[in-house]
Amino acid sequence: MSRREEAWPVIYPLPMVKRIKKRWITVEKVINKVEIEVLRKYAEEVGHEESDDPYRKSTMAHIGPQQHKWVYQRFANAMVEANNREWRLGVSGFYQPIAVVTYQKGGSIAAHTDYTPDSNTKLGIVVMLSRIGDFKGGELVFEDERQPEPLLPGDGIIFPGYELHRVNEITKGTRVVAAGWLQGPEWS
Repeated sequence: MSRREEAWPVIYPLPMVKRIKKRWITVEKVINKVEIEVLRKYAEEVGHEESDDPYRKSTMAHIGPQQHKWVYQRFANAMVEANNREWRLGVSGFYQPIAVVTYQKGGSIAAHTDYTPDSNTKLGIVVMLSRIGDFKGGELVFEDERQPEPLLPGDGIIFPGYELHRVNEITKGTRVVAAGWLQGPEWS
């Protein structure tokens, strides 16, 4: 059975929530071209860590708020605005660093949620740092096999942490994104 044919596993007990109309919101121009290059260069300077997670085939470079406070502000503004418009989940801030995630050819991430009982992630954001044509494959796919439109550089997708999603295998090139997660109080 291929990875795409595998059943969607439930990795953690998910909070009980009503099905919400929108699974994600696409936000244009979360960051600009100059900022994209700043993040990519910073990630190269600090180096990428290999993931020890067997479900993730990618590398990550973490960006602390002390190095690039502006990216935390930009991501938080986009996430809070989308949350207020669509989901109204309780959020309180970033409790883990924003990451520049690189998927080389063969890279992917298996179906998962960003919510875990330990992190209480309420919202995730993925901002495209690659240019159009830099890679093939690597689609972000949600539980019902729906896919957002491909992102332009600097555009982002925001979604609740309980949404089951995956990144399909990269078949050519390199996909680079910045990802962040807002946490909040326990689900009630």
